[in-house]
Amino acid sequence: MAELRSAIFWVLNCPIYLLRCYSNPCFEIWLCLHFRDLHPEDKTCKHFEARLKADLGGYNKSNLDVSAYKPNVKSAIERSQSLDLNLNEYWTSQLGTRVYKLVERILQSLND
Repeated sequence: MAELRSAIFWVLNCPIYLLRCYSNPCFEIWLCLHFRDLHPEDKTCKHFEARLKADLGGYNKSNLDVSAYKPNVKSAIERSQSLDLNLNEYWTSQLGTRVYKLVERILQSLND
C-alpha cells in the first residue's frame, strides 16, 4: 500500500512532461532509434531487444552502456519525432516513443 501511495504522490507532483515520456511498446524502442529507423517487422519488446543485441553485440537492460548511445542522441530524437504523428494525444498510442521530449529538455537545460 505504501508503494501505491508513493506512486500516486509522484504522478500528482511530477512535471507533466515526465508523464508524457512514454514508449510504445517499451523503452527499448528509444534505444533502437539511436542506431536506425524502425523495421516494419519490429512490433514487440523482444524484437527491439534482439535489434539492440545485433547492433551492440549484446544488450543487458539492467546494465546499459550509455557511451554506446551518446553519439547518436540527436539521431534518436529526429527519428522519434518523425514517428510522433499524433501530438494531440496524451501519449503515443502508435509504435513510438516520447522519451525524446525529456531528453530535449535535459539538453536544453544543459545549454542554458
